[in-house]
Amino acid sequence: MRAPELWLLGALALAAAAAALWEEARDAERMPMPAPAALQPRAAPRVATSAMPPAVAPANAALPAARAVPAAAAPPVALPDAAHSMAHARLHGDDRAPPIDRPAPEEAAPQPTPWDLSDPARYQAFEQREKRRVEAAYLQASEQALPRWREALAEARLRGAPDDELAAGEEKIRRLEAVSARLHAAAASAP
Repeated sequence: MRAPELWLLGALALAAAAAALWEEARDAERMPMPAPAALQPRAAPRVATSAMPPAVAPANAALPAARAVPAAAAPPVALPDAAHSMAHARLHGDDRAPPIDRPAPEEAAPQPTPWDLSDPARYQAFEQREKRRVEAAYLQASEQALPRWREALAEARLRGAPDDELAAGEEKIRRLEAVSARLHAAAASAP
């Protein structure tokens, strides 16, 4: 066979396998919950693979005939509650899962221009601008976070949280204030 014919044959086999898996997933979704006896494994019939052409032989054709199982001969096994739930979640998502909050991609950050890259002094100026931009974003976020942290610490004190948890919260607030004060001082002294 020529390469285009092999490619076409492979594509057809792949499409047939995908269609079979799709149908199997749809059938599993519609299946009623089984009785415990239905979950017992069944003996699979043997298959003679020598009569099949090599291009359409199943993936397990190289196994001995006693272990070879045709893909279409085994009936679909009914899924227990947990497996059915996982299969449904894989296909349709889990309603209990929180929404995914994806961070902004790194490409959104300003990139140096070829002109910035061509001169070390200009590139250093670009890096300083980016550092100031990141520090300003940190300061803005810390100004929003500090009141929430203080409020959470006050609530923890009121409900009688353990001393080690209170100390950890106070330490986080102290560190956040220290970094913010250092960045404010650096921003004030920057040209």
